[in-house]
Amino acid sequence: MNIVNFLKGRSQIFVFGVIVAVLLTSAVGVVSGGESGESQTTPTFDCQEYCNKMVEESGAETLKINGLPCQDWCKNRMDGCKERFEKEGVKGAKLVGLTDDAFHECKCVDEEGKRAYCFFPYVFWKEEDCPVCSALGIKLHDFMVTTMYSNTDHLCCVHSDKEAYERGKSSNWVSGIEYYLAIDATSTTGDAQKIFKKERDSYLKIPQERGPEILEGKDGDGDRFVYFTHDVNPTHSKVKYSTDWSIRGTILYKEIYVITVGVRYVKDKNDAQQRFYKLEECAKAVIDEKNKKRIFGRAFLDDKTRRYPYGGLRNAKVELKHNGNIYKDYTDDGGFFEFDAEVEMDDQITLTLYLEDEVNGKNYIKIFDKQSTNPSDPVYIEKTCRITDEDLRNGIDFIFDKNSITSGYRSGSSSSVLSGLVKEYIIFEDAVAFALEKLKTDIHNVSIHANNPNAKTECKSHSEENSACYDPTTRQIILGPNYVKLWPNQDSGFLSPYTEFHEFGHHIMFCHKEYLRDISYQVINHGGMMNPTTHDSLCEGEADFMALLMYEYKSYIISRFAEPSSVMGGKNFEVNYKAWLMEGNINREDIAVASLLWDLYDVKNPKHPERLDDKHFPSQNKVYDECNLSLQDMWSILKSSNCINVWNLYIVLTKTYPADKQKIDNLFIAHGFFRDKESGNGSYDGPVMYENVTMEGELERIYFCGEPYHDKNNNGVRDANEPFVDLGHGHKFPGGQVYTANEDVVGTASNYLMFGTPTKVGRQIGPIVKNSYILVKNEETQEFLVKVEFEPEYSYYNYEYMTSSPEGLLYISFPPPEYKTTVTITPISENYVAEKPLKIESEEYFDLISKSTDENHFLEHEFDLQPIKEAYVLGLTFESRSKSSGSTVQIPLTLRGIKEKIGNMDITLSYDPSVLDAKEVIKGSLTTKSLFDYNILDGTIKISLADEEGFSEDGSIAHLKFNVIGAEGSSSPLTIVAIAANKAEDYETLEVPTNDGMFKVISMEESRGDGDGDGGFTALDALYALQMAVGKIPEDLAMDMNGDGSVTSLDAQKILKIAVGEE
Repeated sequence: MNIVNFLKGRSQIFVFGVIVAVLLTSAVGVVSGGESGESQTTPTFDCQEYCNKMVEESGAETLKINGLPCQDWCKNRMDGCKERFEKEGVKGAKLVGLTDDAFHECKCVDEEGKRAYCFFPYVFWKEEDCPVCSALGIKLHDFMVTTMYSNTDHLCCVHSDKEAYERGKSSNWVSGIEYYLAIDATSTTGDAQKIFKKERDSYLKIPQERGPEILEGKDGDGDRFVYFTHDVNPTHSKVKYSTDWSIRGTILYKEIYVITVGVRYVKDKNDAQQRFYKLEECAKAVIDEKNKKRIFGRAFLDDKTRRYPYGGLRNAKVELKHNGNIYKDYTDDGGFFEFDAEVEMDDQITLTLYLEDEVNGKNYIKIFDKQSTNPSDPVYIEKTCRITDEDLRNGIDFIFDKNSITSGYRSGSSSSVLSGLVKEYIIFEDAVAFALEKLKTDIHNVSIHANNPNAKTECKSHSEENSACYDPTTRQIILGPNYVKLWPNQDSGFLSPYTEFHEFGHHIMFCHKEYLRDISYQVINHGGMMNPTTHDSLCEGEADFMALLMYEYKSYIISRFAEPSSVMGGKNFEVNYKAWLMEGNINREDIAVASLLWDLYDVKNPKHPERLDDKHFPSQNKVYDECNLSLQDMWSILKSSNCINVWNLYIVLTKTYPADKQKIDNLFIAHGFFRDKESGNGSYDGPVMYENVTMEGELERIYFCGEPYHDKNNNGVRDANEPFVDLGHGHKFPGGQVYTANEDVVGTASNYLMFGTPTKVGRQIGPIVKNSYILVKNEETQEFLVKVEFEPEYSYYNYEYMTSSPEGLLYISFPPPEYKTTVTITPISENYVAEKPLKIESEEYFDLISKSTDENHFLEHEFDLQPIKEAYVLGLTFESRSKSSGSTVQIPLTLRGIKEKIGNMDITLSYDPSVLDAKEVIKGSLTTKSLFDYNILDGTIKISLADEEGFSEDGSIAHLKFNVIGAEGSSSPLTIVAIAANKAEDYETLEVPTNDGMFKVISMEESRGDGDGDGGFTALDALYALQMAVGKIPEDLAMDMNGDGSVTSLDAQKILKIAVGEE
């Protein structure tokens, strides 16, 4: 890796200063890790014995270290070791004392008693991980390499080479050649000369026993001073200095830079000298590179709500026009670009960002705006300016905001859609990354025709604005105008990225299985059981499955999907959708295919196994989903040329995994893919609410959505001349087919009707039920949290997601009616809170939608909204928080609005231990004088407290400290499982309302500056940054606001300014 590439990107540009480099010590046995050390008994270490040994070896009568008597110094040193080991200790290591060498480092052993690292926060184990050393051409080895970057301004590379390591094995010391490089950047020549003189004068303090020898600068003048010395003997023998050579030098460079270079522990003087000059050359190259006046910047999509997608544009083409020359670059993973062209102040340049990519020299996507002035060319965004000093220091960026109209650029596209077009680029580039990195497969390039006013015609759709489809013959993805609108003005039934990922899923499949090109019979796209085969349903189900995998790959649980990752487009694909399910006038056989594919692939939860048997799949014993194919196994099967319909899929699966045939059969039956040999009643059975009295005498009501039919005129009802599928049990309770063991054939669904003439189709996103909307009369909010809860037996299917209501229409999708579910809808607003959410039971929904005569909605509702400042959440609240993985968070348990004094409380809380690791419970502001105790169990925390005087009003009961261990995108409910409280005055039971919270693991970028994880910036966040700066609490780089690699008071100042609205 050369210096130019090493410095590319603003995040890697060096500012220079001074550092003292310390050679890390170790031994042969290295313990892998980087995690906190396991709890252990505090080591006992005999400082007196240790000091006696050092006195004996040194020959001194008394021994002081750093001005302290040896034993006092030793105790302080051990206390420091214990404190640091507690915070940074390597997993598997055991702290036992101090090393018996010249450095007196903390000493650890591994499980076998061999010496091991106590901690190594800056250790890199591969050559490519030490870019500075690689740039020097220094060969690295995997036992001890460290590259350190200071809090502010330095560059240093310390290294032990293999030869020196072997030489040091015989002693109780692992030695090696050490490289040292520090660069000071000063503001004036005088300042640089002061530093140079100070370094040169330090030579006079070197003991004569070390054999100092001046190599350059003997006369004391000039801009170079280089000298040789013998190295310190690290073994504490009576010979204080070794025969190894050390060379050190200080060089003035370009008047304001002071370069300090050192090479130690080298046997041969000439070898040491050659290494020294190579290191000096590298330092000068670094300075020269920094001083070049280059054009750099970043292409970035911003979103104040942190709602996917946002962030840097990866692999996007950027051009620079300067003095008649054109330079080209492609953005890196952070969206950064840089050009080698050198510019001067006040030069005029033109930068152009193109929404087309290049990955490993190949183009995969191009975004076209079909309503631009240049609809045949990829979208371009251009800015022309004269170079200023600020441009050279901070770069020239392309910044877009998903929530507002972009200005300040020139483009053939309207400024009102630029952010939307950029959003589409990010989504499709993520889809490309999924194919290349996750599926590990190459694909053809594809054109994205966005903002297409003719999408309805080209996609043969019923929607003007929301149409989207994939055309396999031209390799185009067509998107209607709604997809490039500013958030939240997109149709809630087609929120990104579901549509884009679905259409790109078609593209991936078509690149490997060109079954879409020629179809010799009529196909109704998304027609399900009305088609002559399951070819179309498999095709659409595969696209949905690919979209689900992309969700999983990108962890879109953030902001939009709370739990689980199988939620997409308002549906939980973990649910066993049946092939004959009708939603309004739409047959969902394709959704049943996607759900089937997900069940074949997904990881099973042993605590909550998924039940498969039901009224349509009767069984004497409970049947569970036991399939779990790997992604690569699934991909190998789906791309097979033998797999073109659901029956083919079944045959390929059972032949590939014959030992698992019964498990595979169970999944196909559970999703309705079996041929029911019982004939129907010869007439169409429409939607109906069945009623049945169970053996226990309870009234059971189940809604049947009706038999599948083809709504040719799209009027939402079946007319007499429209074909339908006559289901074997469709006219009987509970509606739909019922599997009969040893009679019905597993692998496909029903007997299909053949009709019509051939036609060509595009592959498009599945239609929505056109009247499955709620008309929300509130204008104060357009965003909602939708929570879907199943009856207790199927509670593992529970899920939630966020959606919007453009023009007041909120789209709702219920699970199949055989599941009793409750949908809870809560408005989300920064300024308002609902008095209560809207709850709809599944029976009510299916009844309302079947009786609705309005083409747009089945229900009208107005939420009782109150301004936030007037809203008041009463009772005990387990507050919601969001932080990045690897961080620490304190989550408050707060009490509000309780007037009676509370004398005692018993509280049981629960959380997901795979996401959060509970460490401690701290008293809150209301319980400082209370008797207080707690117990942390696996996923449960119990708190009990008693207060003599009692407490009430508002404040915190406790603060719960957790380590965040879950992966980015995961989440944990924060649940108050049980609470018991009594009044302080008369011991009467006191009812305390409870409010549960949610913890989400977000990216470090999303949590930037938010110390307490509450989603905003406050003075408390600034205080956290200050506490990190002085070492009171562990450093969290999410609080590093200026990207210098550490948390300082400058970061606290930036957070404070944001908190008060100055930034």
